[in-house]
Amino acid sequence: MPSTSLVFESPGAVLEACRRDTRSLLIYQSKVLDVSKFSHPGPQTLITKNIGADITHAFNKQGHSDHAKVLCDRMVVGTLGKVVQGKLLPNPHGDSDLFTSEEQEVHARLDQLIDMSKPLMPQVRKMTNREFKALISRPRYIEDEDGIQLFADPKRDFNNKRDFSQNVKVLIPCICFFVCMSYVSASDARDFVFKMAVYFLSGVAI
Repeated sequence: MPSTSLVFESPGAVLEACRRDTRSLLIYQSKVLDVSKFSHPGPQTLITKNIGADITHAFNKQGHSDHAKVLCDRMVVGTLGKVVQGKLLPNPHGDSDLFTSEEQEVHARLDQLIDMSKPLMPQVRKMTNREFKALISRPRYIEDEDGIQLFADPKRDFNNKRDFSQNVKVLIPCICFFVCMSYVSASDARDFVFKMAVYFLSGVAI
């Protein structure tokens, strides 16, 4: 799951993450902020003494500006709230990216239709184009990403999965080949750079 989509079941879980992973997290309006790189314009102790705590009341009471709220949005790394396997992850940025009512209906249907514990491809085949695009547009909560089964047949499922390292093993020899081809056929350094660019763009197109 994306780093901006972490879900903490409770404020206590945020505090535990701070202790266990030595992270600097705060809670503001049910959003979890990473303040490890933030330098407060006022006393820095206002940040350090509240690590793992909910600062919503104190923040609002102080009357911070809209700019300060924008800064908070930029530091969001997660949200508070329990999520269910295969369900849509909550938007960590709150109201900055609201769904239309139609999109909300589509995702609500998908939450009912999709069961991540069962083979995924047979379920995808039954979707409309609209539902499929909605499914791949936003992350959903998966407890074990390596445990997703695509096909009903276990053997077929195994044969259709590839480790990312296999892609690298294929690409590295190709990159070396193109570098050598560019070097051997180039008349000067400028020509070498030009041919490398051509090979790169050709590779992207392929």
